[in-house]
Amino acid sequence: MSMLRIGGLATGLDTYEIIRSLMKAHRKPVDKLQQKRQVLEWQREDYRSINSALLHFHRNIVSPLQLNAPFLSKMAESSNSSVVTATVPSTAASATYEVAVHQLATTAYKTSTENISLDPGNQIDPDATLASQKHLFAVPWTEDPDGFIRFTVATYSQDGSQKSETFVVDPEVESLNQVLKRISESTLSLSAFYEASADKVSIATRHTGDNNSLGDEIEFLNGDFLTQALRLEAAVEAGGTDASLTLNGLEITRAANNFTVNEVNFSVQGVGSATITVSSDTEAVFQQIKNFVDEYNALLDHLNTELREPRYYSYPPLLEDDKEKLTERQIDQWEEKARSGLLRHDPILSETVTQMRNDVYNPVSGLEEGFSHLAHIGITVGSFSDQGKLVIDEAKLRAAIAEDPEAVAQLFNKIGATYEEQGIAQRLDQTLDASIKRLTARAGHDTTTMSYDPSSLGRQIREVNDRIARMEERLEQLEDRYWQQFAALEQAIARMNAQSAWLMQYTSGWQNQNQ
Repeated sequence: MSMLRIGGLATGLDTYEIIRSLMKAHRKPVDKLQQKRQVLEWQREDYRSINSALLHFHRNIVSPLQLNAPFLSKMAESSNSSVVTATVPSTAASATYEVAVHQLATTAYKTSTENISLDPGNQIDPDATLASQKHLFAVPWTEDPDGFIRFTVATYSQDGSQKSETFVVDPEVESLNQVLKRISESTLSLSAFYEASADKVSIATRHTGDNNSLGDEIEFLNGDFLTQALRLEAAVEAGGTDASLTLNGLEITRAANNFTVNEVNFSVQGVGSATITVSSDTEAVFQQIKNFVDEYNALLDHLNTELREPRYYSYPPLLEDDKEKLTERQIDQWEEKARSGLLRHDPILSETVTQMRNDVYNPVSGLEEGFSHLAHIGITVGSFSDQGKLVIDEAKLRAAIAEDPEAVAQLFNKIGATYEEQGIAQRLDQTLDASIKRLTARAGHDTTTMSYDPSSLGRQIREVNDRIARMEERLEQLEDRYWQQFAALEQAIARMNAQSAWLMQYTSGWQNQNQ
């Protein structure tokens, strides 16, 4: 609580500075608590940073390695990508496919047989209302008794089913482009537009294939707006063909250029011949394992740095008064040392590092054939100075993947009843899960607020805050008492000065009378 206080009027003392010096001495315990709170908050931040790193490694690196898919990745290569390409899931069998494409699947379309404008030199405006442009059409349309234009369009889906839709158009409101847009946005899967340079309309299916073996893909069932006014009555449908190809001697017909056979997703691009080869994607598996090693080494380096960082006890956290005497650079340098080593020799981190190193380098038992140790696939521990980091022999790792990708997968994701029988990813999963829980109990998560932080550090910080609040209240009372005492001193001195002045005045008057 701030208030204006003026002292020293009677005594001439610098009351403010005297009380400030007295309170500074009394504030020492509070300053110590504030520094303690800052250390606890820094520790919490460091723990949470470690926790986030462990969580990232657990979720994004270790968890995927517990599955078969990352190790059994397949690839499909085409000898001629301008004819056909392919993609495959990890479950596809290795095989070779000889493909000869005879015909592509195409969309069906109909185009105006003649110009729709009466005078090519005075064409219709497709953005103006139909009513205002009717006199410019070569063949006008018929409106119903209510003044509306009505027509029905039908198309066929790739499953052979017919779908139709009737359109009701108000010529006083809608333009040609608006009508064609309504057709394009309908459920008929059509694309319709007017091209001014040709003065014609085109309507095409969005899907490919010959989906109506008995007739056209696009049908105009009633109304003369499309057939007469847009000159589509005599339009001969083009396109609408199925893809035709030979696949390993089998004659195949498909309504679309993309289709799946034996889990291989083929995409036909053009007429011609090509070979599709499905095989293991050793490079993708190699990159998956290399990424694991890189992330593991980065995490291990992070943990070891925290464990070995020196602690400078002669550099406590700066108080606000201390910061006022230093430059920004000096503050940064001081706080760098004050924050250093807060997790030095921390038991949670030490145990995590030890267990992680055991997890990755202990052999996996119970593997009948294949690789039971990282060294078998070219991954070893570096020198003593590397503090447990892994080193990859890339040639040996690639050879192991090419030789037996399933055996490499087992080394990482084998599920066992005992620790010795578990794969590396299974072991790390348990280690990381336990460490994350311990760190969360110690410092909480990044998203945990102070009010709801149940961690041990959170409780300690709240306790320190409570102690600071109580001491601040007592210090405020003490400061008030000092001011009251000095105010009493001022009053006493003021009364004494007043009495002295009266005595001097009385004495001076008595002496003057006797003279």
